[in-house]
Amino acid sequence: WGLVRRASTQLLLADMASNTDVLQMVTCGAGPALAAIFSNPLEVVKVRMQMHMAGGSQGMVSTASQIVQEKGISGLQAGLRMSMARELFKCSVRIGLYKPVLNRIHDKRSGRAPIWKSMVAGGSCGVLSALCANPLDLLKTKWQHDPAFSMRSIGELVRREGVTALWAGVKISMCRSLVATASSVPIKYQLQDMAKDAGFVPRTTPELILQSLVCSFPAATTAVLCMQPFDVVRTRVYNLKCQGETVSPARVAKRLIKNEGVFALWKGTSAHIMRFVPHTVLSFVFIDLLQKGVSSFVGTKL
Repeated sequence: WGLVRRASTQLLLADMASNTDVLQMVTCGAGPALAAIFSNPLEVVKVRMQMHMAGGSQGMVSTASQIVQEKGISGLQAGLRMSMARELFKCSVRIGLYKPVLNRIHDKRSGRAPIWKSMVAGGSCGVLSALCANPLDLLKTKWQHDPAFSMRSIGELVRREGVTALWAGVKISMCRSLVATASSVPIKYQLQDMAKDAGFVPRTTPELILQSLVCSFPAATTAVLCMQPFDVVRTRVYNLKCQGETVSPARVAKRLIKNEGVFALWKGTSAHIMRFVPHTVLSFVFIDLLQKGVSSFVGTKL
């Protein structure tokens, strides 16, 4: 039985090592899902800030205080399970497919991929992930804005308007994800390659964490500044859909600018930076640590 167990283990490891693309997707989904535990409170605050209409704008601290007064400290973790499920599913495609796609459009033997190819690969993965994960995005946003939202509400929405209602706002979501992924993921990996070219190759876990922190921070900050208008419009579209109103992203943006001014497109930017930047940095730290552990386990570098 010992021989059988060892043989089975070796076969399993060999099979896992031959499916590096699958392992890449799994680790790239698991890392952000873990990061969501820490970043979800700021996501809840950001959604609440974006939903405040003209004349009722609030800051981060006052919004967070209001949530705690109304729902208790647990209100800051509204929609956590949905948020983790969304990160696991969406990022397995958005980040997990980045390297496989880049390898399909660029021959590694010719050197490092140019930035435009990296952006094409990142943008493509971002669009695909938004298309696949839009129902989870919609439900997560609604749960974070209204913790009383329930599975019964989802059923009523689907019965009233059909399954396609779960893809409300998918176009603006795809635009947002395209911009975010085309900027953040390529910048992170380009900086990582530059560090390697400069002779910095992390050999210990602290060095690996340091590299992830340094390379992820500018990538995440750039992504937030680029995608914030799309994020605000998408949040409004999602909540209008859950209230039974169907409005195109263009009309929502036009109405928002008319009623609240053009700077309303950047509502919640402070909370978004406070949420997205640490979340992205933590995500890449967890991804790099998970990939290091999996690589050691299966004997193949991810």
